[in-house]
Amino acid sequence: NSKAMPCWWAVSESLPSWPVSRWENGNYLPPVECLSMLSDIYGVSINEIVAGQRLSESQLPEVADNNLKNALELNENAYRRTEKWLSFFMLISTLVAIAIIILLPAKKLGFALTVLLIALVVILAFIGNTVNIVAMIYNKERSGAAR
Repeated sequence: NSKAMPCWWAVSESLPSWPVSRWENGNYLPPVECLSMLSDIYGVSINEIVAGQRLSESQLPEVADNNLKNALELNENAYRRTEKWLSFFMLISTLVAIAIIILLPAKKLGFALTVLLIALVVILAFIGNTVNIVAMIYNKERSGAAR
């Protein structure tokens, strides 16, 4: 994207250039602290940094709206990706717990040990899924997706 401007971490030899590449491709927006720092360093507005060009007063409202829209879209996409991964892990942990319970050789272990193992598997699956649900709720609140 020719509109993207380099960020301070791209010129540092010790830091990777992948964040800038993601920014240039429209897949990432730098943290507000970075944008604010760049704004101060270069003496331009954050909207001009995100737009990758100097803006006249007449361009500012439209560009600001586009920048906000793009930032919100990136936020929503990140939220959806995270929620998909958390749902996937919940599904896998539940299926593993069910498979362990079904495949558990009850005759070889004895009744008491079988019941204990089933209880442990159910407890671990419950804890894992509870952690995933809490992470989903946190992700939703953090991303502002809670409606």
